[in-house]
Amino acid sequence: MRLFIDRGNSRTKVLFLPDAFRGKPVSLEILESVELCHLPAVPTRSDWASIWPTTPVDSIWIADSQSAPQDAPEWAFLHERAPLAFLNLDHPRPFLMRYGGQLGPDRIALAWALHALHPHEPALAIALGTCLTVNAWEPEGFVGGVISPGLHMRLQAMHTFTQALPDVPLPMGLPPKDAYSSTAEAMQAGSYWGLRWEVDGWINAWYTKFPESHVYLTGGDAPALVTTRKNGIFAAPKLTFVGLWAWSNEGN
Repeated sequence: MRLFIDRGNSRTKVLFLPDAFRGKPVSLEILESVELCHLPAVPTRSDWASIWPTTPVDSIWIADSQSAPQDAPEWAFLHERAPLAFLNLDHPRPFLMRYGGQLGPDRIALAWALHALHPHEPALAIALGTCLTVNAWEPEGFVGGVISPGLHMRLQAMHTFTQALPDVPLPMGLPPKDAYSSTAEAMQAGSYWGLRWEVDGWINAWYTKFPESHVYLTGGDAPALVTTRKNGIFAAPKLTFVGLWAWSNEGN
């Protein structure tokens, strides 16, 4: 059994891949049947112990957006149980990186995923978490894309950088587009619809260039943005794990 870990800024997502899938082609559909575990952003030994399986784990593959040292205390429990590999740009890969900037492990994992699912055709992954990232894959390699504030960061920034605007939570449900009853509701609607229309803008620009390609929405805020979408746009909350699976198969 292999263990895949996707650690972001607010939580740690964990997926145990059974040996039954060893040797099978990488697939989003297969991962739909595998349970996802959620742990705090800095898991403790008891957190790990609470989800640890009775089946032996032979390797652990990690995309750590916090970029903690490999000997950080939160990894000690894992080091005692199996070899750990931390995804970064130093690992060999069967595709080109055409993106010129530094890439975090989360975006490298998405590059692996897009290559595995669409090696000979373009595809786009928009990740909606702490930040929005646009991740473009073309047959010539991974192109990357823009980074902008995510939903919570937009709300937090308005409160942090003004004297009067309140600290408001994420909207529950779909905010109205007009007729707001409070400042908080107006802030929620502005953050949500601003992000949604930004996402729509990047998707439309991509389809102008590649009209027949696949687009994936992933990340913690993706469910809030995936409501009525046209064909060819898929909610893919486990897309990062597809990349970790591909990395563990193909690159190493």
